[in-house]
Amino acid sequence: MNFGVFANAALLGLLLMPLANAQLMLGVQGKIPFEFRIGDQTLPAGEYKFVRNNLASPIVALRNVNDKSLATMFLSSQVQAKPSENTETTKVVFHRYGKTYFLSQIWDRSDDRTGLELKRTNAEKTIAHQMAGLRTPDTVEVALNSSHHGMKATD
Repeated sequence: MNFGVFANAALLGLLLMPLANAQLMLGVQGKIPFEFRIGDQTLPAGEYKFVRNNLASPIVALRNVNDKSLATMFLSSQVQAKPSENTETTKVVFHRYGKTYFLSQIWDRSDDRTGLELKRTNAEKTIAHQMAGLRTPDTVEVALNSSHHGMKATD
């Protein structure tokens, strides 16, 4: 019994080890020039701030800085940049299907080739399936600001 508890704790430690070396995203902000979707929620174009409270949390809060409404929360996971990808710009990446944009990734230039990725939702999968015969989705990148948000944190 004690060995099982130890083994589970050791496995959890090994799984979390890559997170200990990653940078902590405290906040990035920028203007999204078009309406976009996160899951089943449609958000208007505007100035948005993306915040993750701590390194271990997969939860990202998104708030329209010009609208005092509640923040939208969503789950993310870490993703490594491909060697050919440019990670020198703080940006968000969207999948575009016709005129519908889905938030896909968040990249912080201060983070060494690690970004955050959203899982494709049922709504995106449905639209992707409907449009599969027409063409593949476009990838749209929007640059954000990170210099005044203290993006790096030390362990």
